[in-house]
Amino acid sequence: MEIRAEHLFVNEPDLLSLGRAAELVGVGRTKKYELASILKTVKVGKEMRVFKRDLAEYVVENVSKGKRDKAATPQKRNEKGDGKC
Repeated sequence: MEIRAEHLFVNEPDLLSLGRAAELVGVGRTKKYELASILKTVKVGKEMRVFKRDLAEYVVENVSKGKRDKAATPQKRNEKGDGKC
């Protein structure tokens, strides 16, 4: 099944806050700012925003190449639940 950028995030506005973009792709704070350095951003007031189209294309490119980013992959927890394996 092919993922197409125009089918992603259809119910979202054209400009997304970095926080919302990170939430949509399931990444944390560090990766959020890495995305901001990769994608074109626009400053609205004090907040940086990314274009929904650019985020969707980034997702499609990385999924189609079979890339899995460690930041987007949940960590395995040991028996103590502290995240150290």
